[in-house]
Amino acid sequence: MIKTIFQRHEIEEPVLFTPSDTTKRISNFPKICVSTFSEKIIQKFSSLQNTEKIAELYTANGMTPVYKIRYKNTDISFYLSRVGAPACVAGFEEVVAMGRRNLYCLVLAEYWMTIK
Repeated sequence: MIKTIFQRHEIEEPVLFTPSDTTKRISNFPKICVSTFSEKIIQKFSSLQNTEKIAELYTANGMTPVYKIRYKNTDISFYLSRVGAPACVAGFEEVVAMGRRNLYCLVLAEYWMTIK
C-alpha cells in the first residue's frame, strides 16, 4: 500500500528549491517583523517620517513593499500579508529568506488602531 505524504512521519527526499534560492538576503534586516492583513495599518505606518521601504515581496497579484520603522531604539519591519493561506505563506517565506528572526501577525489591528 502506498502512503500519502500525510501518512508519512519522515520525509527523506531533499528539498528541490527554497525561497532563499530566489530571494536576496538583506543585511541588517530587522529582527522583528510585523505582518497584518489591514491595508489601513500599512498606510498609516508607512507614511510616518521615520519609515523606509527596504524590500519588495512578489506574487502573481503584484508587488508588496516591506517597510522598516524605528521604534524605541528597535528596528521593526512590517508588510501587508495577502489573504489566503498560499499567498500569506509565500510572503512569510520570502521574509524569512530576507533574514527576519521573529514574525508577528496582527489580525485585529484595525481595532487596536482605534484605541487612543
